[in-house]
Amino acid sequence: MKNIIRYISITGVFIVFALLASCKSDNNSTFFPGNDKFAGNKQMADSLTAIYKRTDFYNHPYEKSEFIKMLEKELSAMHNVPINKMINYAIELTRGGEIDKAIAVLEKLFAEVPDLKSINKQDKWVYELLAIAYMRKGEVDNCIMNHNEESCLFPIKGKGIHQAQTGSSAAIKLYSQILDKFPEDLQSQYLINLAYMTLGKFPDDVPKKWLLPLNKLTSSGKMPKFENIAIKLGFAFNELSGGVIMDDFDNDGFKDVIISSWGMKDQLRYFRNKGDGSFEDRTKEAGLIGLTGGLNMKQADIDNDGNLDFFVLRGSWKALTRMGIQPNSLLRNNGDGTFSDITIKAGLYTIRPTQTAEFFDFNNDGFVDLFIGNETVKRGEIFPCEFYVNNGDGTFTDMAAHYKMDVKAYVKGVSSGDVNNDGLLDLYVSILDGPNKLFINRGGTTKKDWRWEFGETFAEVEKPIASFPCWFFDVNNDGFDDLFASPYDSTAFLSQAHEFAADMLGLKVKAELPKLYLNNQDGTFSDETKKYNLAHPFGTMGSNYGDIDNDGWLDFYLGTGAPDFRSIVPNRMFHNLNGKVFEEVTTATNTGHVQKGHAISFADLDNDGDYDIYANMGGAFSGDKFQDALFENPGNPNKWIAIVCEGTKTNRAAIGSKIKLTVIEQNGAERVIYKTVNAGGSFGANSLEQLIGLGNAKDIKNVEVKFANGSNKYISYGHLDPGKKYKLTEGQNSGVEKPYKKIKLTGDGKMHDHHHM
Repeated sequence: MKNIIRYISITGVFIVFALLASCKSDNNSTFFPGNDKFAGNKQMADSLTAIYKRTDFYNHPYEKSEFIKMLEKELSAMHNVPINKMINYAIELTRGGEIDKAIAVLEKLFAEVPDLKSINKQDKWVYELLAIAYMRKGEVDNCIMNHNEESCLFPIKGKGIHQAQTGSSAAIKLYSQILDKFPEDLQSQYLINLAYMTLGKFPDDVPKKWLLPLNKLTSSGKMPKFENIAIKLGFAFNELSGGVIMDDFDNDGFKDVIISSWGMKDQLRYFRNKGDGSFEDRTKEAGLIGLTGGLNMKQADIDNDGNLDFFVLRGSWKALTRMGIQPNSLLRNNGDGTFSDITIKAGLYTIRPTQTAEFFDFNNDGFVDLFIGNETVKRGEIFPCEFYVNNGDGTFTDMAAHYKMDVKAYVKGVSSGDVNNDGLLDLYVSILDGPNKLFINRGGTTKKDWRWEFGETFAEVEKPIASFPCWFFDVNNDGFDDLFASPYDSTAFLSQAHEFAADMLGLKVKAELPKLYLNNQDGTFSDETKKYNLAHPFGTMGSNYGDIDNDGWLDFYLGTGAPDFRSIVPNRMFHNLNGKVFEEVTTATNTGHVQKGHAISFADLDNDGDYDIYANMGGAFSGDKFQDALFENPGNPNKWIAIVCEGTKTNRAAIGSKIKLTVIEQNGAERVIYKTVNAGGSFGANSLEQLIGLGNAKDIKNVEVKFANGSNKYISYGHLDPGKKYKLTEGQNSGVEKPYKKIKLTGDGKMHDHHHM
């Protein structure tokens, strides 16, 4: 069709003036006048607001509300609007969340343009556009406006079945037309199966020629079935992709929740766990009003005062400063329920695109340092990674260039681990469009003579090339850190549904596959992805790990998706079978959410001895919002122990320390279980309190901790009782039992669901 131009996604262009130029390295007290602990918060809020006001929304790749207003004004001034302009308008309406208006525009075109009366190869994409608009209408009318605990959980069933069926019914008709002409279109085949499922008509009413075997996401074993209780607790925020931390920020023994959403005007939120099964919104009281945005967050005790601070990462996916890059925020915990933004004072204020960072004490001086993975895109501006050494006085010094670790690449994930058990934490950098990098820590005497060796060549851990989230964890409990890296496959940017369908059919997939590297204990790794049943296309974004059934083996949960509205494939849960293989337990655990899965956090939110999972949901475009999910673990018969490590010479939160438990099995044999103190994966933050599953062990013989202080020696704490929480302090030889009051997560009736668009 000659008069229709194939739509090409607009690359956003921002106009952002450099704000507070002196702030990049300014520790001047003028930014913190008097004793106002919120002075830095106000300064950062003003900076974020100023950037927003100077943003060129006409060319913004994701923020669509203001752009649509401008576009409508532009179109209204035209006497004869070209067809391609109207189609582009419909695309932007869909991305901006104005679904009914988008459908009306497209239906009018289908009625008036003769060439759209029948489908052909050139116009197929227009049919797909209208079909996915109708699919989104079904999601909005049912899963968002009438949200419930079963909404969008795969397979769609029960209360998740759409009551308002206009959207999915219309999508089925369109996908039928597409598949009749293009039967090889696996993306449309998956989406028509999903549409039938939302109407409660899968598999019986799906034409056999298009039916997909969507039964591969479960296992034959018995697994705990999680319930989504986000509505009940008031966490069903209808927002965009973002970060999440579940941890104890007020030291009362209960895990609190901090949530971010990456929209430029989306408010950072802080919820205090009241210890009675409910949460209270303390955002305003904490001094966080005006601090917006953030695709990811990480926590640490940066000044060793016993209070967890946190870092907000902003500006991700923006290749140019004029695209609206925002500064990150370091929020210091004042110990009184408030947080002070000390970004400027700490010397951390820069404007670079990022969503990933890692706190770890690389030089074992007792203070956590900070590596920030920035995004340098081909044909874009250069944004080197930053490596901030903690000076021990509340300030940091960037040593990235000095250490030759100022990576200039599209960095999407970073993780630290001691790969060779020499007592020095190493660093893995995950890169979206090139080989990943492993930096081996070779030590030194001062921060200036510290040495790093590039180990990816001899360790052979460069892949995946389109890498995104990553983490170190001990898959097989041999005491050595293994490595997982999963791709967000840019080569299949708009076809995750296609790859998912191909995988379900057992066909060859084009997408790059994840990598599970097992540590060979000699400084090298072996690729065991296929052996461990992980050679599947995931398109991973947010993800994290934890032992979901307390059997002593670490499992993991993957958030999937992409900005494209057709990328609605299930998030995936994998269960570790005795360190030898992973089995898919997505449907068995009821965690297969089909909306975009971003930051993931594991924590025992109700102190009942099992990991609950928070999933920050929502997409990138301003109209691709969805409610967050909080999956409550129903429990299991296995035993557990909760451990909080406290450093004295080591950093106070003991990040990087390794716990070793020797347990006595029922048959009298001994078994060793390892767990490292950290926040888990690179996209999302687990609690630093370590909940360790013991299986059906008869007892715990010994608990040891190798604190991250450079000594590389384990301290024995002897026998500890299962089913309790202990604080293990460096320099002592016995654990101190701490209260671990079990609560029932019921909400207090004051929190409510959030259906706003």
